Amino acid sequence: MFTTGTTPPMIIGNCSSPAAFRSSGFSGMSEAPNVTVFALICLMPPPDPIALWTLTSAIALVLVVCVAASPYTWRVRVPSAAIAAMGAAAIFELPFDLVIWTRIYPPVPPDPALYRAVFFVPLVLVDLTTLSLLTMTPMVRLSKTTFFCLALMLLVFAVWALAGFGYPSAPVPLAMNVVSKILAFVTAVSLFLPEWFTWSRRDRPGGGVTEASDAISVGGRGDGG
Repeated sequence: MFTTGTTPPMIIGNCSSPAAFRSSGFSGMSEAPNVTVFALICLMPPPDPIALWTLTSAIALVLVVCVAASPYTWRVRVPSAAIAAMGAAAIFELPFDLVIWTRIYPPVPPDPALYRAVFFVPLVLVDLTTLSLLTMTPMVRLSKTTFFCLALMLLVFAVWALAGFGYPSAPVPLAMNVVSKILAFVTAVSLFLPEWFTWSRRDRPGGGVTEASDAISVGGRGDGG
């Protein structure tokens, strides 16, 4: 148990060299508890270890879409970047919510299924609504790379499930969560910049150009030029 003092503070008399009595029985206040509490606070893990990864990935995705989408004007890039960040989070959250729907513990009586539905149905609707925003930007194009990245993310989900799909407080669930979330943001990048993923075929005649041109546009009206 931490205490704030060792002896009552002196209120009578003058001390010519107070520094000599610090952290001693004459000073009345000890710095040791304060230092100990500060050290414990520094050693405490953050309450949400994934938030930093999510925020960093979202900022990186916004910058990439804003800077790299050169054929489009800023009036198209800025809202598209915001939609890209929200869509990337929804790409991860939709399958994640469906997986953990029945894994909430402890169940809430008297009807656990009803309370789970009350909690998760709005979340799934938010995820679907967020994904539908991708159709409002002319920058979005579906390609083979998008489905490949999405499949990789689901593969990580499968490995995570083999490990128990636990909360990311242990090293393995934390790694699975971080890797799958990064793959979700890479999937979003492939929607907006599919030509970035054709570097391995650029040495072939028309290889990279064909892959990028085969991407199916699902965005809104106009080209935004």
